[in-house]
Parts: sequence; structure tokens; C-alpha cells
Amino acid sequence: MSEHRYQAEPPLNSSNSGGDNDDINLLDLAIIIAKHKKLIIGLPLACAVVAAIITLFSPNIYTANTKIIPVGGSVSREIIVSLLKSQQMTDSLIVRFDLQKWYGTNSLAKTRTIFSKMAKIDVDKDGLIDIKVEDWNASRAAAMANFFPSKLTSMLKKHALTSASNRRMLLERQLPEARQVVLQAEAGLNAAKQKYEIYADDVHVEELVKKMSEIKGQIAMKEIELFSIGTADPSRNIDYFKTREELSNLWIELSRVSINPDFINSIPLKQRDYFKKVGDLEYNRTRYGQLEKQIERARFEEAKDVPVIDVLDRAEVPDLKSRPRRTLIILVSFFTSAVVAVLWVMFSEVMQRIRDGDKDRFRDLMDTLHWK
Repeated sequence: MSEHRYQAEPPLNSSNSGGDNDDINLLDLAIIIAKHKKLIIGLPLACAVVAAIITLFSPNIYTANTKIIPVGGSVSREIIVSLLKSQQMTDSLIVRFDLQKWYGTNSLAKTRTIFSKMAKIDVDKDGLIDIKVEDWNASRAAAMANFFPSKLTSMLKKHALTSASNRRMLLERQLPEARQVVLQAEAGLNAAKQKYEIYADDVHVEELVKKMSEIKGQIAMKEIELFSIGTADPSRNIDYFKTREELSNLWIELSRVSINPDFINSIPLKQRDYFKKVGDLEYNRTRYGQLEKQIERARFEEAKDVPVIDVLDRAEVPDLKSRPRRTLIILVSFFTSAVVAVLWVMFSEVMQRIRDGDKDRFRDLMDTLHWK
């Protein structure tokens, strides 16, 4: 029994320990790293030094941020973002800040391309529009970011063509002509005063003349009102038909007053021209005044249709640069090149073992691949 109890254990360096195994263990790995330590240490250091030199000579980039929100109006956020990214906005910034000079470009197209990379427009989940502008000059970055909201407001007023905008433009086209007609009517009335004696003895006739002038003034008001309503879809507007009927009744009333026997028989034929010019002047003055009122009303309605750009966070001059992140770039360069160096050493060592262990088969592989 003692023979079995004190049987000798197998030696530690037996063939089962893996001494003949071709796999690379930790000791082999340490030996390989030590063997190629110059490459494994030198390559990362060299890459880190190169990255440090490159980033050292790279200019600092500053980022200015502005947040805006459109309030009211009928213009969608998608259109607002499109206006912010539009070529018109970009060209305005290029001209305003002389970016072609600062970017060192000789064409507007190249300047636009560079600026498109320096400006970023985003809409967050809350609907806020975030404007970020990068530049080598911190003050210019903030100024450009703050330029966006002011330019956007003017662009919205120019491009947001609503029904009120169309009505205002149509009315404004008529205003110069209406003014000219008033001047002509005043000149015609002054000429009639010099040519004819004013008939003012009959109070009843004066009332008829005054009545005619008032009716013509009301006709002018209704015509402008009808025109304003008609710029929309008149077939769906009840007020359009109501106003047209009122205008028709006014013309009938004017005709009735004009052919009144008291008016016709009491005024000499030559003086009727004077009273006609009085009525024409009243009509044209009322029409001109009504045009101005309708234009102001259209402008008010137009302002309600255009959203107000509320600046929540105005861009301030940044104190710290946003890039380049020199420390991060150097560390990434160092560790990435270190990993590459280790992998290359491991690959080279494995290929060397394969080459030494089975030279004939390795030669056949190289011949098959046409490598020398």
C-alpha cells in the first residue's frame, strides 16, 4: 500500500505542458512586445508629436449660438428653416461680413460652400430653432449668429405673400393714379370757379348739390370696399354680393338726384358743369382717402399673418474655443497608432512562425498568390 501512496508525480516540464504548442501565450506576447519595443513605443509617440504640431498650427474655431422661436402667423417652421438656409440668406451674410475676403476665396460659390460648413440650423423637439455659427473670430461668429433673426424678419415680410399682402399691393398700385385724379379734379374745379358765377341763392339747390357729393363719396367708399373684398374669392364671400347691391342702389340714388327737376330747372346750363366738378372732386377725394384706409388695414392684417421672430437666446461672444480639441486629438492619435503597432507586430510574428515552421507550404502559398 505504501508503494501506491508515495507514487512519484509527473514532472512539470512534461510534454503535456504545451511546450511544443505553436500558440502564442502571455510570455511569448511579452517577448514579442519587448523585441519590437522601439516600434510599439516610437510610432505612437511620433504620431502624437505630428498631431500636436498640426493642431498647434490649426486656428481656433469659436461657436456662437442663437435660439429663436416663431410666434403667431401662418408660416410653417419648415419654411422658416428653408429661408434660414436659403442662398439669399447666405449671400446677405457674405456681403454683410465680407466673408469672401476673410475666407480667402475668389468666387462667391466657394464662399457659400465654406459658410455652409460653418453654419448649422436645427429644430429641436420643442420647436425651437437653433442657429450655430463657427468662425475663427469670436466676435464675428456672434455677430453672424445674431444677424440671422433680423434678416429673417425682413425676408418673411417680403416673401410671405398672403391674401392681405396681395390686397395691399393691388391697392398701392392704384394710389398714385387716385392722387393724380384728385389733383386734376381740384384744378378743374378752380377753373370752373373762374369761368362761371357760383349759384348759391337757392338753398334747396345747395342741398341737392351737397346730396350729390355725399352720394358720390359713398359710391367711392363702396367701390374700394368691393375691390378689397374681391381680391379674395368673391364667390364664397357673402359681403361681396351685399356690397355690390349697396353700390348699385347708390348709383340709382345718384341718378335720381341728378335728374331732379328742381336741380335741372334751377341751375343754368353753364353752371351745371361747376356743380358736376364739385361732385367729382368729392368722389375722388373720398376714393383716395378710402384707398389709404384700406391699405393701412391690409398692412395690419398682413402683419398678423407674418410670424414674429422671438429671440430666446441671443448669441454672445464665446470665451472658449470649440475646436480643435488638441488634447483629445493627441490622445486618440497616440492610442490608435499604439494599437496599430501592436497588431502589426503580432501579425508579422505569426507570419514569421508560419514561414519558419512550414517553408514549403508557405512558398506554395506565395507562388499561388504571385507574391515574391
